[in-house]
Amino acid sequence: MGRKGKPLSEAHKRRISETMTGRTYSEERKRNASEGRKGKYMGSDNHSWRGGVSKIPTNKRRNMALIEIFRARSSDEVLRCHFCNEAVTKLEGIARDAVAIHSLDGNHENWDPANKVPTHWGCHISFHNRGEKSHWWKGDAASDNAKRRRLF
Repeated sequence: MGRKGKPLSEAHKRRISETMTGRTYSEERKRNASEGRKGKYMGSDNHSWRGGVSKIPTNKRRNMALIEIFRARSSDEVLRCHFCNEAVTKLEGIARDAVAIHSLDGNHENWDPANKVPTHWGCHISFHNRGEKSHWWKGDAASDNAKRRRLF
């Protein structure tokens, strides 16, 4: 929104800034100001409201939800790669051992949790590149597991 009316000169803005610099407020005043704002400026009343759109991208929110589902599905709550059955330790980023979510039926638009499985990035890329063509190839163990589990 901002201030309406006559624009302030740079000198005037500087004087206001100098006046406010170093000002301290009592704990009581801070508490009263905080109490006065509670329940206000939330949701659609906030000046930053964007219609319920989150700052976290949709795909990241989906991945976080799927990771929780994978953990609940697992007996020891450790994410295991669908192809090599090793623990997936990194939950973000693009690295050989970071988590990637693989679609069992090949349809990437099917977000049914039964269709999604956790994999390492390296194993996932190896699966789709069919083995040693990938520079993230983890070895024959991943290839053997991928052949046994291939559904399409």
